[in-house]
Amino acid sequence: MKEKRHCECRLLRRPKQSRLIPTTLLLCLISAATSAQPESPISKKYASILAHDFTRIVLAPAHWHKKDWLRFGVASSAVGLSMAVLDKPAENLVQRNRNHATDLFAKRVEPFGRHYPSAVIIGWYGAGLIFKDSTAKTAALDAASATTIASLVVTPLLKEVFGRRRPWENQGPHHFEPFSGAESFPSGHSMRAFTLASVMASHYRRTWVKITCYTLAGLVAWSRMEYDVHYLSDVMGGAAIGTSIGLCVTKLNRKLRYGSK
Repeated sequence: MKEKRHCECRLLRRPKQSRLIPTTLLLCLISAATSAQPESPISKKYASILAHDFTRIVLAPAHWHKKDWLRFGVASSAVGLSMAVLDKPAENLVQRNRNHATDLFAKRVEPFGRHYPSAVIIGWYGAGLIFKDSTAKTAALDAASATTIASLVVTPLLKEVFGRRRPWENQGPHHFEPFSGAESFPSGHSMRAFTLASVMASHYRRTWVKITCYTLAGLVAWSRMEYDVHYLSDVMGGAAIGTSIGLCVTKLNRKLRYGSK
C-alpha cells in the first residue's frame, strides 16, 4: 500500500510544472494589462504595483505592527501545536478512512491547488475585458501577483529551509533536514488555493463568495492529506501563509491604485 501511495505522490507533486504555470500566467497578464487603454489605473500602474508587491511581501516583517506580530504568534503557535501532537493522529485518521470514493473526490478537488488557479485567473481577467468589469480585472491581476509570489518565492524558500520529510516516507512528523530537498512544509497546493481564495473573497465580499472560495481551498488542503503527501501542520501553514499573502497584496494594491485605506 505504501509503495502505491509513493507512486501516487510522485505523480501529484510535479513541482517544476507548478512553478512554471504562474510565471507564464503572469507574463500573459502583464502583456494584457499593458496593452489596455493608457488611462486605465490597472494598466498604468501595474508594473510598479507588481514590483512593490514582491519587495513588500519579502520584507513584510520589517513593517509589521503589534497586531501583526500577535497574529503571527497565534498562527505559528497553532502550526507548532499541530507539529508537536496533532500531525500523526490526524494522518492516521485520514488514512484510516481513506477509500476509493474519497480518493476519487480528492482527485477532483486537488487541481484547484495546482492547475485551476491559473485558469481561473486568466478566465476572470478575460471576462473583465469582455464585459468591461474593472473589479474582475483588478481581482485577476491581484490574484496573479499574489499566487506568483506564493508559488515562486515563498513556497520554494520555506520548503528548502525547513526540509521536512513527507508522511509517506515514514520518517515521522518531527523529521526535518534543512536544505536537503525534502519539501513537505508548507503545502504549496494549500498556499496557492488559499492565496486565490483570499484575493477573490476580498474583492467580492458577499458571504456566499467567501464560503465558496474558502471551502474549495479547504478541500484542496484535505486532498493533500488524503494522498498522504502532507501533514496537518503542512496544510495549516500553507493556508495561513497563502491567506496572509492574498490579503496583503490586495490591501497594498488598493492603496497604490486608488490611495484608499
